[in-house]
Amino acid sequence: MIKKYAGILIIFIMVLSGCTKDNPVENPINEFEGRSLINIPKSIEAEVGAVISASKIIDGCKSGSVIIDTQYQSSTGPMKIFAEIKFKANAFTGSKLITMMIDNVSGTVSFDPPSVFSRPANLDMKLEGVDLSGINQDHVDFVYINPNGTFEPVLYKDIIINISSNNLEIKDAEINHFSRYGWCR
Repeated sequence: MIKKYAGILIIFIMVLSGCTKDNPVENPINEFEGRSLINIPKSIEAEVGAVISASKIIDGCKSGSVIIDTQYQSSTGPMKIFAEIKFKANAFTGSKLITMMIDNVSGTVSFDPPSVFSRPANLDMKLEGVDLSGINQDHVDFVYINPNGTFEPVLYKDIIINISSNNLEIKDAEINHFSRYGWCR
């Protein structure tokens, strides 16, 4: 009888200890808390909320890519944007019209249609002409933006931040699903 109560007591203690406020599984520390998106200067000709986009039909059995390569004049000078999403063979089934969109204020990149990939796509993106003054280079990162507004890290091969020339670049960021991604500080 004592063994039965001891067993129940041990299970009860385990359940209680798993529910404490200090448990890192229940309350993970968000390394991006308090950070915000790095905005890009908008075109002097475009309206706020406009997007820069490109679309292409991609066969999921083959490799393929969608590219945005553009430049425009902003109130602070020239702005150049290059982005390429690359798909490996067998990343998804069938053919899809893939659209890549870059917001002209937040600089975030999003995609359509909603998709999850069996092999991650890779994103290269370079922004030239972004005002990076006052930004701590050590806090700049490329992130997935949850619908609730929080940021999550994205795996990538390389990130290049050049404060003096106002350039941001990400190489081979792993995109496992289509959503919204961007630069945070």
